[in-house]
Amino acid sequence: SRCLETVLNKTRKDLDIVCVNDGSRDDSLKILESYAAKDGRIRIFSKENEGRGAASARNMGLRNAGGKYIQFLDSDDFFEPDMVESLVKKAINTDSEVVICRGRIFDDELRKVTGNLAHPDLEYAPDKESFNWRECPEYICEIADNYAWNKLFRRSLLTDNGLSFTPIPISDDQDISMLAPVLAKKLSVI
Repeated sequence: SRCLETVLNKTRKDLDIVCVNDGSRDDSLKILESYAAKDGRIRIFSKENEGRGAASARNMGLRNAGGKYIQFLDSDDFFEPDMVESLVKKAINTDSEVVICRGRIFDDELRKVTGNLAHPDLEYAPDKESFNWRECPEYICEIADNYAWNKLFRRSLLTDNGLSFTPIPISDDQDISMLAPVLAKKLSVI
């Protein structure tokens, strides 16, 4: 519920919210259905869990997404209220195909932010509104890092290049998270 609330309460309202139920055996589908009944932006897709990590669910979401930009969010994470709006504005203003940001660590027991993630190393990015990997080849892996949740992707960059998540149990987002910034004509950090 917390995850969905943070998506619904965004400052940007024109969202296509694709939710994939990956064969959950808890109340996840019921929660999704109750939210979808209240908000027409939510579309639910269900599939059997294959026991190989989140890749097939993410790929199903990617295949069914309809927006110009795509952002991924796992059910145990949440977005700040202006995150989507800030990333989309940066993408539009710079014509970037990928926009990368940092994240913060939230302690559920303390119910507060307890730190910032040191990665990606955005200080290695060129001091420009947008750039490409050729301007910082020795640092692109530090800038891009291997998370999908901290990036906004232009959907056409992913689909035109056949990028998807690798069906492995962990780190299934490494390929897409590292290849998309290298293939992008322009990327930005925020």
